[in-house]
Amino acid sequence: MKARFNAFFMAWGMFLAIPCPVRKWDEGQRSRMLVCLPFIGVIVGGLWALIAWLTELLALPRAVAALLLAALPWLVTGFLHLDGYSDVCDAMLSHRDLQTRQKILKDPHCGAFGVICLMLLVLAQFCVFFSAEKAPQAACGSIMPCFSSGCAMRALESGGRSPIFGLIQDPRFAFLLSLGLIPVASRACAGLAVLSLRSMKTSQYAEMNGVNAADAGDSPNGAELKTEGVADLSVQAADSGAADTLPKEREKELASELALRKKQHARFRVVLAALLILAAAVPALLFGVFGLAPAAAALFYWIFALIAYKNLDGMNGDISGFALTLGELFGAAVLVFVQGGFAQRTVMIG
Repeated sequence: MKARFNAFFMAWGMFLAIPCPVRKWDEGQRSRMLVCLPFIGVIVGGLWALIAWLTELLALPRAVAALLLAALPWLVTGFLHLDGYSDVCDAMLSHRDLQTRQKILKDPHCGAFGVICLMLLVLAQFCVFFSAEKAPQAACGSIMPCFSSGCAMRALESGGRSPIFGLIQDPRFAFLLSLGLIPVASRACAGLAVLSLRSMKTSQYAEMNGVNAADAGDSPNGAELKTEGVADLSVQAADSGAADTLPKEREKELASELALRKKQHARFRVVLAALLILAAAVPALLFGVFGLAPAAAALFYWIFALIAYKNLDGMNGDISGFALTLGELFGAAVLVFVQGGFAQRTVMIG
């Protein structure tokens, strides 16, 4: 239990700008930290939904509300994922050879492609939330797309029950919960991707994913890291007259360690997959089309992650941040599109 708490606070300290109450790092818990990413998403999503509710409650101006909602997930994470997003855009859009693209990815400077893509991202996310206000305002007079029970009832009375609604017929609650679960779904995907896809040699997760690299048949980054000690041991063994025994014993220890780590990662992937299903599938079951946003965020995460993975020949934190940022953007866009369509339906019914 203590290890789980340590992993959670490690994830908090690494992926959130909110001050962490416990400052402790245990390198051995790095893979377990990835399982805690969906719970970090709960914090981000909870704040996102809270701001959406407050912007309506306080009747903030439309542009201010859109700005707050667009910027909040970046502010809460300290712009960490935007850094990865710009780095991947720089590398992929350079259209250079693979080795050069990977060097650009690790370059700490932000190039022209990264700056342009960041500007487009900010504009796109702002426009998504800014455009969300027109339809609900016409339908119910609400500042943000959270609808009154009267609107829902008019839609239901006019035959709008299916296929729009699921088991729970509350569009206001559906919007807030779906918005809050978008970061949970995207971070569950992030943990799965890092644990499942082959890491780059330069990735911070390379040593942790040594098994994946070895299985991929490439120059195994994890194997290189894991066998560095074997050469040292062989030198020591030569000095002690046991050059043939110590390295073999060490190799057995390494093989056993890698096998245990592989089983541990398999368990972690099952947990992350279960959390992803809860965050993405359950809202769709409960709210119908109103709950599709978390699933859309997960879908677009994998689309962009696999594009970058193939283009850059490996997985790392930058690629995960790139895919997470775009996944959340498209998840929010799907949510606003669905809510806007419902508002137009209620206008025609009214």
